[in-house]
Formats: sequence, structure tokens, C-alpha cells
Amino acid sequence: MATVGDMVSAGLLIHDLGRPSRFLNMLRVFRPTSPMSMGSWVLAGSGAVNTAAFVLRRMPGALGVMGRTAGVMGAVLGLPLAGYTAVLVSNTAVPLWQQVGRTLPLFFMASATASAGSLLSLFPHTDAEERVLRRFRVAGKVAEVFTREAVELEARQVVEVGKPLRTGASGALWALSRACSLAGLVMDVLPGRARWKQVTADVLTTVGAVAARYAVIQAGKTSARNPQATFQGQRQGLGAAQVEGNTEASDGKPLSFPLPVLGQGSAPRAGMPYARFMAT
Repeated sequence: MATVGDMVSAGLLIHDLGRPSRFLNMLRVFRPTSPMSMGSWVLAGSGAVNTAAFVLRRMPGALGVMGRTAGVMGAVLGLPLAGYTAVLVSNTAVPLWQQVGRTLPLFFMASATASAGSLLSLFPHTDAEERVLRRFRVAGKVAEVFTREAVELEARQVVEVGKPLRTGASGALWALSRACSLAGLVMDVLPGRARWKQVTADVLTTVGAVAARYAVIQAGKTSARNPQATFQGQRQGLGAAQVEGNTEASDGKPLSFPLPVLGQGSAPRAGMPYARFMAT
């Protein structure tokens, strides 16, 4: 499943970039400060080790050991890969995605843990595997509840920015996601081990995770079409805070903008960092 997911993800990324060569060019540089660079390396590494695990893990001898080791490495890379898209969209100018940049990656990782455990539970497995899966998926579902509340709390800091998560089609998807996730958690922890009960809980959790992704994407697009979402964030200094750490040119000197700003009664002083001027 992980191998197929990596292949589909790589295909979608290459489609977005336009040409396969652009994806390969991204791997020429390893830049920890770039979400796109780190995400590309995580995706490439995950695809490599998961494919190796799929091919080698059941072989005898050293090859089997290498395959099982690759499987562990794939598991380690799974969480950052699940949160990569949230980190990427949070570094855009879309008001909602930018606003929830601290909590959205955690929510995506928690939701991915819950849905992965639920999806695996739908496949045939042993009793020993069920004990592992139960701990895995329940931990993910509990983390999903708390990280979802953190996302909503962060979104509500600016009224117009968080509005799409409460109204419209995106709000309905977000509410559906919350209801399905909570129902899946409740059914999973209730006494009784009937198969229909577990299947229902797994399906609800998976639907909740998918609905959450679409809700976040749709809500971001809605916030981008709302001028007040941008204006309110800028009035609270959020735009300046985003660029405050990037006020130097390539030669190490502060960026300065001595020309007047249209619509402003005053202009920044020569040599004054742009972010500091915008903040004032």
C-alpha cells in the first residue's frame, strides 16, 4: 500500500511540475529551509525504501533483513510524508493555510495515522496484528481530535480567515469530517469485538480523513477569494511576521525600499528593512 501511494504521489507531483526532469532537478539540492526540497527528498526516500521492503522483506537471509530494515525506514518517513502537503500549503499566501501553519501539519499526520490504521484493519490480519493495529489507530484517532481543535483555535484568531471552516461547502465537509472521526473513535473504543462494528468504525474514520483534506483545500480557496481575510490578517501584522526572518538580500545587506508606497502618507526610510516598515 505504501509503495502504491508513493508511486501515485510522485506521479501527481510530476504532473503539477509539468515535466519529470523538474522533479529530478529538485533532488539536485538538499535545502532544509525549503518545504518543497525537503518534501521531494522525503517522497523519493519513502518510495525507494518502501519498494525495497515490498520486494525483499520475504526473501531469505541478508536480503530479507535488508527488506525488513527498509520497511522500518519507510515507517519513519511515513509521518513527515503525511504532513508534507500541509507544510507546503502553509507556506503560500492563502490566508487560511498560512494562518494554521503551526497546527495543520500535526493534524494531517494524526489523521493519516488514524486512517492508515483503519484502512489496514479492513484487510485480513491475525490476532497479534490486530492488537498492534488497535493501538496504532486509536492513538491516531485521539491525536486527530486534539489537533483538529488546535487547527480550529488557530483559525479563529482572525474571524474572516477561519470563516470557511464554519460556513459553506467547506464548512459542511469539515463538519462531516469531525462527525465521522468522532463516531469512528467511539465505535472503536466501545466494548464488543463484532466484525461489523469494527468495519463501520474503520469506514467512518477513513471517510472523515478524506473529507478533512477536501475541506481544508476548499476552505483555503474560499479564504483566498475573500479580501477581508487578507486585510484582517495584515492588520494584525501576520503578513509582516511571515517575512520578518527574510529581510536580507543575497549579499547579506538589509532590503530597503526608499520609494514612496502608493496610498501611504509616508515612505520607509532608506535602509529600513521592509518587514519592519510594514509592521509599523
